[in-house]
Amino acid sequence: LDKNKNNTEWEQWTIGSYEAFRSHRYATEHWWLGIKKNGRPKSGPKTAWGQKAIQFLIIGHS
Repeated sequence: LDKNKNNTEWEQWTIGSYEAFRSHRYATEHWWLGIKKNGRPKSGPKTAWGQKAIQFLIIGHS
């Protein structure tokens, strides 16, 4: 494993006005990128479609 290589492929999904992300590698497991209320990452197996923990707003920058 090369730590300097960014080899994670992400899938981006839309939930209403929010965006959700999941690793392409674990897509069949239905694991989503999630953040708990305390700011720590949420374990993939404990995430599910529609949870607030996986909903992100995309903020544009200039």
